[in-house]
Amino acid sequence: MGPNQGGLGVKAVAVIANHNFWLNTKTPNIRSLRDFGEKDRIAVPSIKVSTQAILLEMAVEKEWGVGQHTKLDNLVVQMPHPEALAAVLSRRTKSRAILPPRRFTRRRPKPV
Repeated sequence: MGPNQGGLGVKAVAVIANHNFWLNTKTPNIRSLRDFGEKDRIAVPSIKVSTQAILLEMAVEKEWGVGQHTKLDNLVVQMPHPEALAAVLSRRTKSRAILPPRRFTRRRPKPV
């Protein structure tokens, strides 16, 4: 069978995001995914389809095992980046999943 017979016929693969994934939170007792509870919320730009949502599901599956990628779906809310930052700062939501360059607008080095 030739390379383009059957299957998907993929000829190339490209990187969508080649950066660290951050999950920022204002809740000091949240140190890992397992610390999120029913009252917590995680903001992502788009549910299920954004890079942040997909990476979050991958991290959840890595933490809890194969087939468990939807374990935190009930905590995920959709919010554009500016609204998500405002919601975290005002404590309407406690966490948000971000990638560069947005993450640089949130974390600034503390003066020495």
